[in-house]
Amino acid sequence: MHRHTVDVMSKRKGDRVYGTVSEGVPVYIADDVDQSEMVYCYLQRWSCTPDLAISSVTRIDVIALTDEMDYLGLYLLYFDGIVLTWQNGNLSYLRRWWRKFQTELTFYHEVGHHFHQHSVGGQVKEQEKEADDYKRLMYRSAHPVFVPMVRVLFAPVFWGMKIRKRIKREGGATKA
Repeated sequence: MHRHTVDVMSKRKGDRVYGTVSEGVPVYIADDVDQSEMVYCYLQRWSCTPDLAISSVTRIDVIALTDEMDYLGLYLLYFDGIVLTWQNGNLSYLRRWWRKFQTELTFYHEVGHHFHQHSVGGQVKEQEKEADDYKRLMYRSAHPVFVPMVRVLFAPVFWGMKIRKRIKREGGATKA
């Protein structure tokens, strides 16, 4: 499953550092990633998020997303590193925004694994929840105006989803 990532990582041994982000964390961007300068600028911005615990990360690798990959990012237990994927191609404005949004959330999620010092590989439910909570906290910290605005604008949708869940839950309990 991770064969492509391992292949890319093995080719990176002699690679040069593309640049560094907050607290001197080296960033390596694969040659096949489109718009590497833009990706690097995003990483610089995201790494300056207030209270982001990036000091425990030793390196960040960015590789091109391929069809056989079923993940957007992962953390490397033994190296305290992060691997992020980047979707190449000419995309519409909305799809570019969505790609950036997903990658930013993935970045915060993977830093969250380091922050909580997760030492077990794979999908451990409690660890994923902790990393997701950290991701949401950092995203709110990085976007202090955007997140409350979205919450206000979409409050009716969120309430409707909660009511729908409650009705389904109560309907299922009644049938049992």
